[in-house]
Amino acid sequence: MVAKSRSRSSGRRGPLAVVCIVLTLILAVLIAVALMLNIQEQKLLANVRRELTVEAGTQQVLPEELLYQYSGEPVTFLSAVTQEQLKTPGEYPVSVSWQNKKCDAVIRVVDTVKPQGTPVSLSAIGTLPEASQLVKDIADVTDVTVRYKEEPDMTKAGATAVALVLTDTSGNETELTATLTVIVDTTAPVLSGVKPVTVYLGSAVAYRTGITVTDDYDSAPTFSVDSSEVDLGTVGKYKVVYTAVDASGNQATKETTVTVIEKKENAADLDTIYAAADRVLGEIIKDNMTKRQQVVAIYNWARSNLGYSGHSDKSDYLQGAYVMLTKRSGDCFNYYAVTKLMLDRLGIDNIDVRKVKNHSADSDHFWSLVSLDDGKTWYHFDSTPRMGNGDDFCLVTDAFLDAYSDAHDKCHNRDKSLYPATPVN
Repeated sequence: MVAKSRSRSSGRRGPLAVVCIVLTLILAVLIAVALMLNIQEQKLLANVRRELTVEAGTQQVLPEELLYQYSGEPVTFLSAVTQEQLKTPGEYPVSVSWQNKKCDAVIRVVDTVKPQGTPVSLSAIGTLPEASQLVKDIADVTDVTVRYKEEPDMTKAGATAVALVLTDTSGNETELTATLTVIVDTTAPVLSGVKPVTVYLGSAVAYRTGITVTDDYDSAPTFSVDSSEVDLGTVGKYKVVYTAVDASGNQATKETTVTVIEKKENAADLDTIYAAADRVLGEIIKDNMTKRQQVVAIYNWARSNLGYSGHSDKSDYLQGAYVMLTKRSGDCFNYYAVTKLMLDRLGIDNIDVRKVKNHSADSDHFWSLVSLDDGKTWYHFDSTPRMGNGDDFCLVTDAFLDAYSDAHDKCHNRDKSLYPATPVN
């Protein structure tokens, strides 16, 4: 009886055992589901690129580009790269939403494209131009610098091929060949309008007024004025030095004088004298006239509008000129003075010439030497009328003037050592 009872008890499961079995089965199912979900998630994540490399300058990156395989499922950026970042090499973190999952990635912007440009021909004088001046239409997504592969020799004139290297911010390089024509400038600039100046005691001098500097290559040569020796408070003649320098270092120097004189009582002031001369010049000088034509116009005006009479005070050419401008009559000093003033106002170089008397009772005479080429050559200019024929002294040579002088009582006798010789013709 006892043995039978034990047999029935071993064939039945208790409640606890059943619960354990059920829980075990549930756990197994959950694990299986979790494994399946994990596998599915891994598959989803495996389809997302952890890094996407794009070329700098790419206009746009779409979120689906972060997927290896895309079949139209919705995918959006949670955080994206900016247009500015797409221009700049670097690594930029982004995230996308896909299949209800947030996926992180990196957009790697690289620059592997070489810069582009077009070489141009250029001429240069004196100094080496910037290499960038020999390239146009430079194109790249980053900044580009231009340098000479090897600097050309600027002391050798002529056209030469120069190698240029374009380098962008990422280090990509392009080599171009341009033509540089080297011009060796050895010609000094030309100073014009430098002339002797006469002023009254205590007056001011506008040293730069009427002065021009020109150069065959340099459009803006510099010039300076050394007036350190001038004392406008003391009567006398003082040296002034003008210096012009072009971009190649060529230098030109011209000297002139400032003569300070005492103004006599009741004498006209400078502004009044200059205004009277300028009124006449405004009537006879045209804008398109050459220097020669201007000189001829002054000569013709003097011969046609002025008369010869009397004697003059020869101590002040400015007052002598003013007498002629107002009275329209005077002696040789007045003729010389008024034409000298007009030449000065036009910036035409002129030198005062005074006759050497042949005997104690001989008369004085005054005239000018005039240069049309900034002091290179000189010609005589004397508007004073004389008796007889052949007295046309508008830009004449030494030989012409001497022949007339010899035939007319040495009327133009002079110390030739004091003046530049004229051309033969």
